[in-house]
Amino acid sequence: MNKKNILPEFLYIFCKTNFFIIKMLRNNTASLYPAILNSDILNCRIPILPITFQQKVATLVKSAHTNLETAKQKYSEAENLLLETLQLKDFHIANEPVNIKSIKESFLKTGRLDAEFYQRKYEEYWNLIKSHSYVFIRDEYTNITTKPEWKNKLYQYIEIGDVNINDGSYQSHWIEYKELPANAKIQAKQGDVLISTVRPYRGAVTIVCNDDKDLIVSGAFTVLRKKPHSGFNTEVLKVLLRSELYKDWLLQFNVGTSYPVIKDEDILNLPIPVIAKEYQTKIAEYIQKAQALREEAKSLLENAKLQVEKEISANSSILPPPPPEKIIREITYYYRLAEWTLYEAVFNVRFAHLNVTEKTLKNSFLKIGRLDAEFYQEKYDRILNKITQHNFYLLKDIVTIKKSIEPGSDSYDTEGLPFIRVADYDKAGVSKPAKYLSEKFCNENQDLLKNLMPKKNTILFSKDGSVGIAYLLTEDLYVITSSAILHLDIKKKKEILPEYVTLVLNSVAVKMQAERDTGGSIIQHWQLTAIENIIIPVVPIEIQREIAKLINMSFTLKAESEALLEKAKKMVEDEIEK
Repeated sequence: MNKKNILPEFLYIFCKTNFFIIKMLRNNTASLYPAILNSDILNCRIPILPITFQQKVATLVKSAHTNLETAKQKYSEAENLLLETLQLKDFHIANEPVNIKSIKESFLKTGRLDAEFYQRKYEEYWNLIKSHSYVFIRDEYTNITTKPEWKNKLYQYIEIGDVNINDGSYQSHWIEYKELPANAKIQAKQGDVLISTVRPYRGAVTIVCNDDKDLIVSGAFTVLRKKPHSGFNTEVLKVLLRSELYKDWLLQFNVGTSYPVIKDEDILNLPIPVIAKEYQTKIAEYIQKAQALREEAKSLLENAKLQVEKEISANSSILPPPPPEKIIREITYYYRLAEWTLYEAVFNVRFAHLNVTEKTLKNSFLKIGRLDAEFYQEKYDRILNKITQHNFYLLKDIVTIKKSIEPGSDSYDTEGLPFIRVADYDKAGVSKPAKYLSEKFCNENQDLLKNLMPKKNTILFSKDGSVGIAYLLTEDLYVITSSAILHLDIKKKKEILPEYVTLVLNSVAVKMQAERDTGGSIIQHWQLTAIENIIIPVVPIEIQREIAKLINMSFTLKAESEALLEKAKKMVEDEIEK
């Protein structure tokens, strides 16, 4: 970029203007995978406005960013003050003992300084595999990065979301060449193993079937092809990498935060146990049996669909055959049998070195109604023991809890009353929603909706999906929230400040209670009875006021930052329109 003609701050604001956004939307053709192409951005014409004007814009942008950084700093100070007061600063929550490494054993060897990489459990996984004969994946498989020659008009395509994480199957899609996403990069073939490098803990691992011609896969897969001399069965590798041990182990190499990502080399450098041929044969047979049953189920479902269509066209009242539930159960059975056979072959050792928390029936199920081991992990006892050393209330003792509604998709519209879902807010604020409630629905439910609109000092608190997100409203909102968002209003206003409660709800003290209560769920759901009994530690009111002051400063600075950016954007739009 020529900085003499165009300042980066000006370009940043221009890309936020309606002129740029409308231009990009026009170029974005509707397809299965809508995207803005790099060429569209690079070929977009940018007005070259006077440098003095651009400098004014740059001043606003720099001031906005300064305010935003200061806002983050003030919020961080509030969090630190809370944790220090509760003696939770640097509190070691994990069950495992601390793992100490020298510089030679850590950074000089691996290039990693983050503590997560050196968790003790990863050493235990490695030691477990080393207790058997083992090889590395790179010894048995080649990493395929072959790019297509792009000779065809149509290709089959697989992306991460097309892999079924429950059974390791996949569904490919025929897509025109020009409609393929930018990340369609690797040509795969029969027998290749596809391993997701994005969120590897989900176990999105699959094997390419024999009928997939002209197959292209996402660059977010590591594609492995068995070497000619290899004695390691691909079905066994699939089961191994989908096992709980390896899914957790892959997180050691994570270079992301909220969106974990690993590299091809991390997978290639994984050790895998040498498994006796008879066990490998059994595992492969079970996986192949499950796959055959899956194909049979698909065929039966397709036949049922055709029968329904035929009978409907003939105006017949004959009901279609029921879904092949027995086959579905058999598929699950054979997948589990394959995994159990693997465990039997490899992990037939006792885990006596792991920490165990013992609970009597009286102190577990009869007291709480939970029998799952996850709920009684030692780390939860430790955090609760720590926070109950202070004065504390149950959440239901200090707030009123109001539930909202779920109007249903039939009530959605592109404009109307804003409908806030969990994805539309975080602890920093509420964003513009993607959904609105129709005028018809609002007219039919006026009285109900009026009572559900959140007011100033109400805390929004999520109970479904991304649970435990708290945000304190600084003004009345003309919106309706999803039923997944609770409205909390402080009852003990002289003892507890809403800013303080919001910060506690977003802190590790409550996050760990949420993790304990919702553990094991694919889609998290925090039951209302459990939320009512959240333990809220209470610090002296003077400290609460200091925390509230820092939080309010943070949000004021954030609002000023947003106002400066909006002012800069309007300046640019007005100048272009002259």
